[in-house]
Amino acid sequence: MAQDKLVGWLNGTLEDWRDHRDTNYLPDWKEYERLWRGEWAAEDRLRDSERSRITSPALQQAIENHTAEIEEAVFGQGNHLFDIEDDMMDSDKSDIEYMKGYMKECFKKNKVRKAVGDVILLASIYGTGIGEIVIKKTKELVPATQPLPDVDAIAVGVEEKEKVNVTLKPVSPQNFLIDPTATSIEDAMGVAIEEFVSAHKVAENIANGVYFNVDINDDAAPDKDLESSWIDTEYNDDKVKIVRYYGLVP
Repeated sequence: MAQDKLVGWLNGTLEDWRDHRDTNYLPDWKEYERLWRGEWAAEDRLRDSERSRITSPALQQAIENHTAEIEEAVFGQGNHLFDIEDDMMDSDKSDIEYMKGYMKECFKKNKVRKAVGDVILLASIYGTGIGEIVIKKTKELVPATQPLPDVDAIAVGVEEKEKVNVTLKPVSPQNFLIDPTATSIEDAMGVAIEEFVSAHKVAENIANGVYFNVDINDDAAPDKDLESSWIDTEYNDDKVKIVRYYGLVP
């Protein structure tokens, strides 16, 4: 019963936030996206007598140049994307260099630079760049050695280890909900991210214990605004709407 009450409260709260977002921002976001993609629409005409359907690529070029300049400012300083200060508690300085190298390797494996570039692009188009930090466990094969029983020899191979990966996931503002009274995430009661995922991924997460083993409601009405930045045509087969909420609850 407590879980049902929480879900009911959450659905009602997010519906209010969604209505506020769609009423105040969605029409402008749609226009920004059309102008960036070079798509003609009747509502974008400057006057009723306008008959031309030519869309100039100048705005798209300007947005791409703006994105490239910001990426150059962030990543153009070589390997100095971040720095770690030594607390001077020991005389060994190699630990700091090791952590820097390890974090750079993790950033490269998890494609953090590409994700940051996508967030910058979304910020250039819509005026707001949003990224979701995702923590997940994965299996990794690493080199290993093992002594052979009853033989003076060592077997060389690989072994499987569990590793925690921290990744950055770009989020379109059209998939993001926030408390309308807040001026920042810290001031908000909560935020939510809604998106469509493949049904087989949901089933896999249920099998792995990430989600509760419950029936999946795949009869929800299609949302034409959700993820419109990344889906060109409406596709309703084998997809499930997921809502991830981060914030306070009653």
